[in-house]
Amino acid sequence: MTVLMVVATVYGVAQLLVLSTPTRSLRVTTVLLAIAVGVYGCGAATALLEYAYTRTVAEQPDGRALRDAVERASYTVDPVLEEMVKVAPLLLVAGSRKLRRQWGLTDYTVAGGALGAGFGLLEAVSRYGLDADRATGHSAGGWLIPTSLTPPYIPGPDQVFSAWFPAPFGTLDLGATHPAAETSQHLVLTALCGLGVGILVRGRRWLRLAGLLPIGAACAQHILVNYSAAHRSDRDIQAWVADTDAVLWVVPLLCLAIAIGVDLSQLRRAKRALPGVLIDSERAGHVGLEALGGYGLWRLPWSMLIALRFARMRRALLYGVDRGPYPGAKTLHRTVAWSARQIDASDHLHAWRGIGVRSTWRAARAMRDGRRVWFIAVSLVLMAPAALFLLVGSFPATARLQNRFETGNGPAVLMGFGIAAFVWIAWQLIDLLRTWRVTGMLALAEAHAVVRFRLCAGLGALAAGGVLLGRMSQEGLSLTTRSSAMSTCWTRWTTSSPTSASPCSCSPSSRSSRPAAALFSPAPAPCAPSPSKPRPTPRRSACWVWSSCRRAPVAAARPAKPGMPGLAKSGKERRNRSTGPTSRATREGMDLTPSNVTWRNRHGTCERD
Repeated sequence: MTVLMVVATVYGVAQLLVLSTPTRSLRVTTVLLAIAVGVYGCGAATALLEYAYTRTVAEQPDGRALRDAVERASYTVDPVLEEMVKVAPLLLVAGSRKLRRQWGLTDYTVAGGALGAGFGLLEAVSRYGLDADRATGHSAGGWLIPTSLTPPYIPGPDQVFSAWFPAPFGTLDLGATHPAAETSQHLVLTALCGLGVGILVRGRRWLRLAGLLPIGAACAQHILVNYSAAHRSDRDIQAWVADTDAVLWVVPLLCLAIAIGVDLSQLRRAKRALPGVLIDSERAGHVGLEALGGYGLWRLPWSMLIALRFARMRRALLYGVDRGPYPGAKTLHRTVAWSARQIDASDHLHAWRGIGVRSTWRAARAMRDGRRVWFIAVSLVLMAPAALFLLVGSFPATARLQNRFETGNGPAVLMGFGIAAFVWIAWQLIDLLRTWRVTGMLALAEAHAVVRFRLCAGLGALAAGGVLLGRMSQEGLSLTTRSSAMSTCWTRWTTSSPTSASPCSCSPSSRSSRPAAALFSPAPAPCAPSPSKPRPTPRRSACWVWSSCRRAPVAAARPAKPGMPGLAKSGKERRNRSTGPTSRATREGMDLTPSNVTWRNRHGTCERD
């Protein structure tokens, strides 16, 4: 199922990439890297900040005040905090003067959508990546996870490829026979915020203030979704959220339409100011896409790749023409003009004779860097156990693979690879810092943006991976094996070449657990399991996801809290959750007497919800 979650995420971003082709200057690999930044950098930062906020405002760490703080923060602070964290990498990019000049509104919108899509992927995998043995197939495609009357639904290929900007998971109404993939709220809201950041960065004078409108709209929608979950009796808010969810897929299209319109106007003005960057076909009256498309058809795919690369490089130059000179502008101008002359010289069939797969392969082998081969090989080896655990073992037919990693030597293997991946990422980040100044001197600043994105992803991976491994070392290997698996998965994303390429509270869910909360909670003193009930093999209860809960019921001294502390619950989560613990308790084999019950484990207590 995790594979389908990844496919849904990448497919939604691919739709943005295709629609933004006329004005986008970012490469595909850079946008895919932004997905990894959303998963690791933004997700880890959100979890840490929300944890710090709720603990700061609470009077005591495990009392009623903490529950109230989490409840209020879910529709007050958390929505704004999450949207700001998701666009923080764009603000980091905008800190470079050269990048501000070379990125258009389309680039900010697409990169923002990719950051939000990665954020949504983290939520989906962290909640349902280990539920393969409980999932049941749907007759129309996809998988259900039976937890309530409106269970979580993982869309299948038919649902993913027939939807606009599909979400990795959603919810399914009781008796629905034709399920459909929901729209990814993360992608939509962050694309809207990305457009706002672009207007703030590229706007002139008072027009910059217009960039606050998209950002405010995204935060307001996020707040309303969470408020409707906390106040289910407010029918007006419930109706508003339901109506906006139905048309949410239109928002990225409108954002792209505005961004493309503004960028096309700027490109036309810049071409008149710099006629030397035009090719002969454009001087003859053909438009840019028609002229470069004709050149790209001479010898596919090589000629088309050259045309696309030239188009992106020229757009980066033209976006900064009307804003005065900046470091590297003259060098980039000379490079684009020289490339235009090379395209004119090869714009005929004779120039492409002898160019094919064999000749291109020989040229690529001559330029191959041996160190890069070892670099990729080490990264793939380190992520292999995590890939088997989270990707291959995430289907119901292969759920036994996850069970094998959860027992015996499986946790030790994952933890060992996780520690090795942690060291590998740290070493790569140190090496990456050495390229900061070098990439900053390049005329085309996209390589410098890639370095900044990789730093965001790597630092987030180190922060979250360090907390995960620290908890495992303190509590022993009985902590869920997902810790080392996720840490190892970060390796490949954060160590990709610079020249290549926490859950959000507004996402739909029917589970009431917030697994990341227990991750950052201080470990209570251990206690022995109940002698009257044998210890079962740890499964996927809400508490076990991060703390390997041993389900031995004991009487509670105070009312149980509605969920695990630390992070706000999602909006649709509260609307779709069951009214009591009956379904979960039945599934886990728990005894619900007395009614006021907590579940004791060797790490402390996990309250029922």
